[in-house]
This record gives sequence, structure tokens and C-alpha cells, in this order.
Amino acid sequence: SLKQGIILLIIVFFISSVFTFIRGTLFTIAGERVVARMRKMLFNSLIKQEIGFFDVSRTGDLTNRLSSDTQVMQNAVTVNISMALRYVAQSIGSLVLLFIISWKLTLVMLTVVPVVI
Repeated sequence: SLKQGIILLIIVFFISSVFTFIRGTLFTIAGERVVARMRKMLFNSLIKQEIGFFDVSRTGDLTNRLSSDTQVMQNAVTVNISMALRYVAQSIGSLVLLFIISWKLTLVMLTVVPVVI
């Protein structure tokens, strides 16, 4: 019985690792595509500016903003959204399992424990 439990935990850990890898990879690819599209749009916008714009703004500052702002956006798309979806899925899954195990105790828990958002 203990051996079967250990094997089951190893299988669950392996499956969880595979899905975590897939989730991370897909969100990284999505983030890279969003950043590439945004950089292209920003660059096209910079090219269409009048000459006077470049007299007021330094080129190094514009290049730095182009790079750093899109990097922040990529981080928001890949890490933050991915983790938010993960936590929502874990919360829903946990509540479903709690209802399956004991729906009465789960209702008591939900009334006593405040919902943290």
C-alpha cells in the first residue's frame, strides 16, 4: 500500500511537471510574439515622426524605452497572467475536491474563512 502511494505520487508529480513545462512554454511563446508585434508597431511609429521630434527626444532614450517597456510587457504577459491562471485553476480544483470529500464541512469553511482576492 505504501509502495503504491509512492508510485502514485511520483506519477502525479511527473504529470504536473509536464503540464507546468507546457504552460510555461506556451506563455513564453505568446509573450515573445506580443513583444515582437509591439516593438514593430513602436518602431513604425518612431519612423513616421517628424524631424523635430528627434531634436527634442534623444535617440538613446527612445531606444532604451523601446527595449525596456516591451520587456516589462513581456514579463506581464508571460509570468503574471500564467501565474494568475494557475492560481485560479488550483483554487477551483481545491474547492471541487473539498466539496467531493465533505460538502457540509466545505460550506462551513467557506462561511468562516474570508475570501482572499
